[in-house]
Amino acid sequence: LVFVLLLRYSALAGGHLLNDLRGGGMQGSVHREVFAFLGDFCSGIGHTLAGECFASPLNANLGVGMYRSGFYGDLDKHFGSIGDFFQWKSRDVGKSSIGGGTWYEANPPFSPGLMQEMAIQIMTHLEAADEKDAALSFVIIVPACSNGDSSSSGVPVARRFAGKSFNTMLKSEYQSHNIRLASGDHGYVEGAQHLRPTQFKTSMYDTSVMLLQSKRARNDMKAAAGDWRDKFEAGMRAAFCSGHTSETEDRKRKAEESTSDGLETNRSEKRRRTKDPKWKKHKKSRTDS
Repeated sequence: LVFVLLLRYSALAGGHLLNDLRGGGMQGSVHREVFAFLGDFCSGIGHTLAGECFASPLNANLGVGMYRSGFYGDLDKHFGSIGDFFQWKSRDVGKSSIGGGTWYEANPPFSPGLMQEMAIQIMTHLEAADEKDAALSFVIIVPACSNGDSSSSGVPVARRFAGKSFNTMLKSEYQSHNIRLASGDHGYVEGAQHLRPTQFKTSMYDTSVMLLQSKRARNDMKAAAGDWRDKFEAGMRAAFCSGHTSETEDRKRKAEESTSDGLETNRSEKRRRTKDPKWKKHKKSRTDS
């Protein structure tokens, strides 16, 4: 099953194992620190972080039974996935946290059509939550867009075609807060970390962290945390800080230590040999010859 899993996701990403022929990449995942912050923040207002909407057995953070993925039916269910996000019915959303508010993290593949479908489905779930007076929240990570992005040829492709879904969510009645993370100031976990020597990467583009909530969830936030936006934004920015720089510096330090240790080993061996009578005799015989 593990072989089939690796083969499936490699093929989906365009063949990462084929260096000269690969045609795509794997979606980067969110740092563990982001989930840790969200879990603590939710607990502080009596809510629960209940799952990841878009993950895989290779990058799920919350563990078995707490993530959804694209190949649940024949493969991912054997590795802890609980279903496909797009097959998720509104009546089942939030069932894992009866009596309290429920939060989900959504970091979808940055594919325009898929992101638009995600936006529509999330708002359908929030509408159903309002009808039941349920506290439901989604933290959504997507490319940040600006007015005019969709018509400018100089804008990166992912952002240019993500404008529709971005604006659908930004202008929604459910949008509670939007954080724009500048390129270079944040990062992700490599989607293909199992194939790379490094785990982290710095984002080359701006990212939007958008919070969409039902009415009950917004009221719960206000009652429990008052003016919560500054605390939430500061925590998310800190958690999203790129781990790439520190990882690179750590790898460089270890390489220098390894080189230094190797040089010291060579010196020690040379000192040991110069004190060895057999080596002295061998050296003398070579000099005489």
